[in-house]
Amino acid sequence: MVVDAEPENQNWFEVKYEEFFDNRSNFWYYGDDNWFEFRDSKRINEYHIYYDGKIEKIIYDENNSQNKYKYIYHDSSNKKHEICEAKSNVTKEKKNGVVYKTKPTHSKIEFNKKVSEGSTERRIKYVNGDVAEYGKHPTKGKIWRLYKATSKDVELVRMPDSLSYKKDGVSIEYKFSSTKEDTLGQVVWLVL
Repeated sequence: MVVDAEPENQNWFEVKYEEFFDNRSNFWYYGDDNWFEFRDSKRINEYHIYYDGKIEKIIYDENNSQNKYKYIYHDSSNKKHEICEAKSNVTKEKKNGVVYKTKPTHSKIEFNKKVSEGSTERRIKYVNGDVAEYGKHPTKGKIWRLYKATSKDVELVRMPDSLSYKKDGVSIEYKFSSTKEDTLGQVVWLVL
């Protein structure tokens, strides 16, 4: 690999590439619209969210052995803001729920627990990955709803219950309320 760059006025924070200036650390120029970056393979996987709506997922660890993601926002001046870290989990994708009048008994039960989440009163997880919930339906009364697991793995990320980031003119805030737990007892998962 050959990198031809020289510091402007001996300042390595601003590098000159063939008459083109850049001040991003660890980014290297390799022709028009062609940049590369050296990355540490032990770093946490990242989501980069840009001011213009673009989202980029950067994978350092294919297996995500740390089960984490870091969320980084890039403002209009390309300044990076590390917003938060969030845990991830892999589970089986679920089909839309099907209504049953009685508790589904199609598979062995892994756990069966009482819950109090909106109109849901009971949740069952089956060893095959299916999930059934019991509660009040607005028009059908008390019902069971069965969510069958598919063979497809999906990765879910548990966002913090609240967030308040204010720095250098960037303000990102939210707070979840009345959240619903999933079958693992974890709150607020974002499908990636």
